Amino acid sequence: MKFADDKNGAPNNRELYALLHISPEATDEEIRKAYRQWAQIYHPDKYQAPQMKEIATENFQRICEAYEILCDENKRQIYDIYGMEGLTSGLELGPKLNKVEEIKEELERLRRQKEQEKVLAHVQPSGSILANLSLPQFLEGDGIMRGMAMASEVHSKISKHNAISLGGNLAVNGNSGGGAASGGP
Repeated sequence: MKFADDKNGAPNNRELYALLHISPEATDEEIRKAYRQWAQIYHPDKYQAPQMKEIATENFQRICEAYEILCDENKRQIYDIYGMEGLTSGLELGPKLNKVEEIKEELERLRRQKEQEKVLAHVQPSGSILANLSLPQFLEGDGIMRGMAMASEVHSKISKHNAISLGGNLAVNGNSGGGAASGGP
C-alpha cells in the first residue's frame, strides 16, 4: 500500500483515518467502533466467490493494519507526525525518543543510513598498502622504512549490464617513486 504525499511534499498522514472513515481527532472508542463496522463488512469469510474473497481479504488486512496503528498511542503519534515512513523506519517513542525533535533527528539519521547502504550496494572499493621494512638497515641507524606501495580500485555498477572501474597505484622506494591511474569498463 503506497501512501501519497501532499502538495507540499509532506507525508499524507490521513490515509488510515480515511480508510476507517474517521477524523484524525477520533477517540479510541470511535476507532474501535469504526474498525468493528468495517471488519464485519470486509471479513473474508463472508464471501464465497474467489475474486470477491480476494478483494475482501485485501481490504480486511488494510483495515486491521489501520486499527493496529491508530489504537496504539505511540504508533499513532509517530504516524500523525511522519506517516507510514516514520513507522516503517523503526522509530519508537519511549525513553530514547520522547520529543518531536528527537524523533525528527532519528528519522533523518535512519534515512541517511539507508541512502548510504544503497550507494555502497553499487560501489565496491578495494585497496592495499605494502610497506618494505628493513631490520638490518634499522639496526645500522638508517631507519626501518625502505619503501612503500599503495593501490586502490573502485568498481561501480552503472547499469544492469555495465560497470566501471577506476584505480591507481603509487610506489616509493628510497628516493624515487612513481604512480599510475587507470579506468575503464
